Amino acid sequence: MRYTQRLAVPVFALISSLAIAACQTAPGAAPTPATASNSAAAGRPAGPPRAATPTPRVTLPSDTFARVVAAQSHADSVAAIAAAAKLAADAQSSMRSRLAEGLTFGPDSDQLSIDGRLPLDRKISVLIANPAVGLRFTGHAYERASDADNVALGLSRAQTAKHYLVIQGIDSSRITTVGHAEPKPAPTATDSVRNLLRRVDAEPTSLPAVLKKP
Repeated sequence: MRYTQRLAVPVFALISSLAIAACQTAPGAAPTPATASNSAAAGRPAGPPRAATPTPRVTLPSDTFARVVAAQSHADSVAAIAAAAKLAADAQSSMRSRLAEGLTFGPDSDQLSIDGRLPLDRKISVLIANPAVGLRFTGHAYERASDADNVALGLSRAQTAKHYLVIQGIDSSRITTVGHAEPKPAPTATDSVRNLLRRVDAEPTSLPAVLKKP
């Protein structure tokens, strides 16, 4: 009995060593791919091998890229032409507006104020760039007792505007002046209405189809 126990201990140790050795296989070994033999061994029928899905290829005509580039270039050119035309039209509109901008005077006065000079200053560069263009100033007045006196005051206001441009280098022959009498406003008239009756209108004359930019 004691001999049997002494023999069992080495045998048990040997079996344990063999079991540990069997467990210490190479780490990270890739699993065996499924094949017909191991599928059958696992009790599953082996199917046909899967074919790789081909990547679809789109074949374009050789000149497609050139056509796309040409179309984009044409669109860009059209957009650039349209933008340039808009800028030119805006510039023409701005110059015409500056030439036609009027000004106002103080009550019973034909003296230019600082604000009154600004519309005239904005005309100078356009008139210099376009020597064929003229101006007609019409001065309005209501403050005097008679229509004749108001016409004279209106004319004096128009001539003041003309004189300002002449001393800035604009030929006097390009500018004509007229006076106009306005009816007296109602006592309740606002300042904007009274200013309107003390104005000088500016009307461009001999305008070309296209004004030259200053």
